[in-house]
Amino acid sequence: MIAALLRNPRLLMVLAGLAVIIMIAALIWRDGYDTHQDKIEKETNDAASAANLAELDRRDCVAAGGLWDFAAALCRSDTPDDR
Repeated sequence: MIAALLRNPRLLMVLAGLAVIIMIAALIWRDGYDTHQDKIEKETNDAASAANLAELDRRDCVAAGGLWDFAAALCRSDTPDDR
């Protein structure tokens, strides 16, 4: 096999070029994969931070005697509305 490649330089150049193209494609794919993973990790961390802040708000609301409105994400007073 190696002897055939050495006897045919055109075939050797084609295979070398193909190997370079495959390596470049693999590097581009890997960079895209890493970028996507970083984006997902950032979104996950942001969501966790928001959840922690919301939990603290809810805790503070309940501790102050209020009612936490989950739909509106607001603290409502314990007194009923005048309707």
